[in-house]
Amino acid sequence: MKENPLKGMGLSSTAAKGNRETSRAEYNLYRETTRKLGFQSMATAVALCFECCQRVWDAFGFGDPDGVERRGIEWAGYRPGEEISLAQSKTGNPVTLPLSIVVTGEDGKPETVSLYPELEEELARSRTMVTADAEMIVLEERSGKKYRERRMSSIHRQICVEAGLPKDMTFTGFRHGDHGDRRRG
Repeated sequence: MKENPLKGMGLSSTAAKGNRETSRAEYNLYRETTRKLGFQSMATAVALCFECCQRVWDAFGFGDPDGVERRGIEWAGYRPGEEISLAQSKTGNPVTLPLSIVVTGEDGKPETVSLYPELEEELARSRTMVTADAEMIVLEERSGKKYRERRMSSIHRQICVEAGLPKDMTFTGFRHGDHGDRRRG
């Protein structure tokens, strides 16, 4: 076996501190708490991060550290039950994520299976709460505009406290979530 060419370079493969993995149970509790507090947009943003592995700035449409403004995820790229179009701002690559697949059911007939039911639930709730001409999916309830980073962070902390979630839980952690257990509850 060849020796690892990166050995001795001081590189680590562990996630940086602050990016702790979020469990599905924490994700579900967070979404439930956001709705209770009246922040449906935060439930939708967290679903985009957790289910679609989106970066925080992509879900919210924040400006990047390089100064290039990102638009976020738009309603025009969402077709309920079919697909959602995303842009990986870090690479610039467009991604179209299927939201369902057709499989053969036990009776031998085709059956449509939803791949991301929690995401679709949050998107449906958000769609009813924004104006028909809203372009971006995640908009702050009080202004109808994009979140500012400080406001998003403040609301995130409020949600975590209300839900009794760990203090070290970051929004970025949803992107690194534990997707292994899809059971509800």
